[in-house]
Amino acid sequence: MARFADIVNSPPDSKFIVQGNAAFALGIIHAGYHAATGYPGTPSTEVIDKSLAYVQDRIKVGWSVNEAVAVSTALGHAMAGSDTAVTMKIPGVFQAADAITTTAFFTGKAGALVIFAVTDYVPSSTQHVIDARYFFASSGLPVLEPRNHQEVYEIAWTAADMSRRFQTPVIVLTSGMLAHSEALIRTKQPRTVEPLEMPADVKAWMNLPSLARANYNTVMRERIPAIKTWCESAGLADISTGTDDWGIIVNGASEIIVREA
Repeated sequence: MARFADIVNSPPDSKFIVQGNAAFALGIIHAGYHAATGYPGTPSTEVIDKSLAYVQDRIKVGWSVNEAVAVSTALGHAMAGSDTAVTMKIPGVFQAADAITTTAFFTGKAGALVIFAVTDYVPSSTQHVIDARYFFASSGLPVLEPRNHQEVYEIAWTAADMSRRFQTPVIVLTSGMLAHSEALIRTKQPRTVEPLEMPADVKAWMNLPSLARANYNTVMRERIPAIKTWCESAGLADISTGTDDWGIIVNGASEIIVREA
């Protein structure tokens, strides 16, 4: 794999063989994010450790002492108007559960907040493989699952745009299989995103019991229905037709396995 700093500065439409974590890190830079933080939990570690750490002239980046602090730090960047990514493995999601669920029900206008969480199909780089999608769903959080390395790269754009548009944290959920394998990607035209101004009224960033119900109603009655409507025409899913009268519904890297079967 080429040096990450060299890949970052390559012209659009360049082709590289990269690790999945490096693909997402490259997407973060090319999609114009302003900050990234996380906790070094494999299989997500290389997003920062082997990638973003080498381009600190392009983005604010650093580790946090644990996943809850990482999410809170990322939220601070987003509140200040910066598009921000935070990385962790699935056990870290539950370590950060309080921060994630509280953040999910803030409704203030902010920069993008994208949580990159990496799981395993069997315990390999992680202690357990609890399906966090149920947790994310109960928190009212949209989940994007890239199917291949190109999508891992491009999903940085989609997630940031989605987060800003609907004022919600967005989960990018992938697996150790994609995160630690290498494949060919084609780069896009990088973009520059101007940070937003931090609003003077921060009431929408409070979730005390007296305010929590109103925030909850906004998320459940307005945000989630709007996201569902948008997803129907956003091109996030592919339908491949055949000749048989049966089909298979897959998500994430499972598509690669099904197509090879």
